[in-house]
Amino acid sequence: MAISFNSGVLKSSDISATTSDAGVGQRPDRRRIFNFGDRVAELVPEESPFFVYLNQVAKSPTDDPVFRYLENRNRISFTDRSFKIKGAVGSVSAGSSYSFTVDTADGAAVEYLIKGMVFAVGTKDDADGYGQALVRVESGLSHGSDQSTFTGKVIDVSAVSGSDSIADDDVAQIIGSSYEEGSGAPDVFSSELEDDFGYTQIFKTAA
Repeated sequence: MAISFNSGVLKSSDISATTSDAGVGQRPDRRRIFNFGDRVAELVPEESPFFVYLNQVAKSPTDDPVFRYLENRNRISFTDRSFKIKGAVGSVSAGSSYSFTVDTADGAAVEYLIKGMVFAVGTKDDADGYGQALVRVESGLSHGSDQSTFTGKVIDVSAVSGSDSIADDDVAQIIGSSYEEGSGAPDVFSSELEDDFGYTQIFKTAA
């Protein structure tokens, strides 16, 4: 059953106002009336409005129903790549390797941290003068349910007194990577855009 609409020119009425709020119809009616009769699609109640609309738009056949697009899904594309040191490492020195245990602020494993990445650990705060230690991940990571462990090599330490001591809950932030030249590492990371695809046709399945 189709719904019909009246078409034609519609005019608004202007009723004279009174000095007080009286009965219905005695205040000015300045509503503007629009005629959308020729723009409203006829809908059958049993059908979906979306497919009713599709039946009324123009259709053009295509010899290739698949379209492709590029999507950036780099593994290290994160807005915040910070985590925390879980368990004090102690005093460190540049050029030496140490065992690190880290977790996220929510107490989970740092799964986006991979071998070859470089991170900075904030070892001092503004009370004593800011300081940090730069560490490179030297081994593959072992991920648990609430932490990640690996071997890290200290690249450099700030000259601020006390910067060479990495304590529990020190905040770390990934600042880059240091992969061996020509190594092709890491295998799981690529800076290339991913090639994905979709269909230009809409397939309706049975309910």
